[in-house]
Amino acid sequence: MKIFSVLIILTFLISKSSAGQVQKIVQNAQKQTTLMLNEISGAKQQWDNKKGTPVSPRSLTPDGKLILVPSKDWTSGFFPGVLWFLYEFTGDKKWEEQALTFTAQLEK
Repeated sequence: MKIFSVLIILTFLISKSSAGQVQKIVQNAQKQTTLMLNEISGAKQQWDNKKGTPVSPRSLTPDGKLILVPSKDWTSGFFPGVLWFLYEFTGDKKWEEQALTFTAQLEK
């Protein structure tokens, strides 16, 4: 019976710890995504139109500039996917609005 009680307590502690870690991860993702959203307009101004229309951020250059990609790029759906996950985890409508906006740009 003692072993069973210890297992229940350990399970409870681990689940509480995991929930806290998930919350920290989601908060960090929200901060990073907000930073990326704030940089998109500046990155679009520097975009080379020969590459098509930029729809999603992909990564950063070594000097910290945002790299955008057109809808034909295989990574173009990653950012809208992050926005959908943030909406799912937080229930915050601002993420849903952004997800709808960036997903619509992928339709071709």
